[in-house]
Amino acid sequence: MAQAYAGDGSAGSRALRYVIITVILGIALTAWSSVEQYVNQFVRYKIDAVINDKLYEQFLGLDFWRYDDKNTVDLFDKAQQFSRFFGYVFDRLTSVIQQVVTMVAGLIGLMFVSWWLGVILILAVIPGMFIQYRLSKAQIAHWASNVETRRMTNMIEWGMFKVSTIAELRMYGMVKHLLSLRRSLREKDVKDRIDFERQYIFKRLMADVVESAAEVTALIFTALQIVARVQPIGQFLYVQQVVSRALSGSRGVISEFNSIDEDVANLFDYNQFMELPQARHRQKNLYKKPKQIIFDDVSFHYPANDTQVLQHISLVIDEGAHIAIVGENGAGKSTFTKLLLGLYSPTDGTVTVDGVNLADVKLADCTRILGFCSKILQHFHLRMRKIMCCLVILPIPMMTNGFMTHFHVLKQKHSLRSYQRALIHTSINGWSIAMEPPVSIFRAGSGSAWR
Repeated sequence: MAQAYAGDGSAGSRALRYVIITVILGIALTAWSSVEQYVNQFVRYKIDAVINDKLYEQFLGLDFWRYDDKNTVDLFDKAQQFSRFFGYVFDRLTSVIQQVVTMVAGLIGLMFVSWWLGVILILAVIPGMFIQYRLSKAQIAHWASNVETRRMTNMIEWGMFKVSTIAELRMYGMVKHLLSLRRSLREKDVKDRIDFERQYIFKRLMADVVESAAEVTALIFTALQIVARVQPIGQFLYVQQVVSRALSGSRGVISEFNSIDEDVANLFDYNQFMELPQARHRQKNLYKKPKQIIFDDVSFHYPANDTQVLQHISLVIDEGAHIAIVGENGAGKSTFTKLLLGLYSPTDGTVTVDGVNLADVKLADCTRILGFCSKILQHFHLRMRKIMCCLVILPIPMMTNGFMTHFHVLKQKHSLRSYQRALIHTSINGWSIAMEPPVSIFRAGSGSAWR
């Protein structure tokens, strides 16, 4: 452009060419930035999806007793923490590398001026890094020890904001109590974490003072060198820039190290959870309704606890029998039911169905021949068509009287078909409580149709 201004005729076209090239490069860089952002989001989504899918597959493949084991559930919560932020780990690693390069480059640049200034700066940044390391370890330990506290807080929040429970909570005056409990749990978790920061304020301040003293020392030394005509006047700006870069790099390393340290701790928990053994693979099949179920001297205790939940239970259940299992809270009724359904395997003794050990029967066959009606219908926010799939597909008949006979009679009278047409596409979330138990009975009677 200067040449064109001076009268060079060909310089004007070259200047325009360079302007066009500059604009094209700017557009290309802008487009690349957009593509890069999309690629980063897509890759992060794919990584998060794989990590989360593997985590949930592992959780849903464990032995059933582990779902009642507090240590397993706590470990799962910690593993979830890692899976949520795994996609950002690479960004943090990249940031750490950038900060380390910035810090090292600043130190090397300062050593070109004076090696002992570089040594002073290295010694100045060590206290801050050590203090941040101690703080990070304390925060990680606090987070790991308060998993149950956060779980209780989430349960309170979930319960308070459910439409089905909020009226009862307000009617019986439980809102203030739950809010107070939520507040105390939150303070135990979040406020204590903030208190850790307060305990380290003075130490951080002293570390900052040491870093500032090192910076002032380097600048004073450079100023004296310039006054003595040993260094050129521009050296002062150079030293000020390299010291500032080295200190900002060290602070960036400290800040990112805090996050990386937490991620490494969560990675350890994730790996530990993924290494938990899967439920034993069962081989045997059952094809017909059971004639007899026998509990032969059955005892059970959870693997993580030696306390016996059930001891020496012997019982014969014949076809058509009606048996009530009665006991106090904690007597083992639910455990007995899970043994009967094949979810738990006895610690001692056997549970057999027509002579076949129930512990060896495939879980799909257990649910096909044994129906279970819970007092709370687990509908998973599905539509009627999915929950009452027994109206569409019927398994091998397992009852010749009672419920199944009544079921077919109703079906012949088209009562259920009319019911199906009316509710087939409606969500069960809008149903009344009285409408849910029949669905639970239908589903239990359908056996493998639910699958």
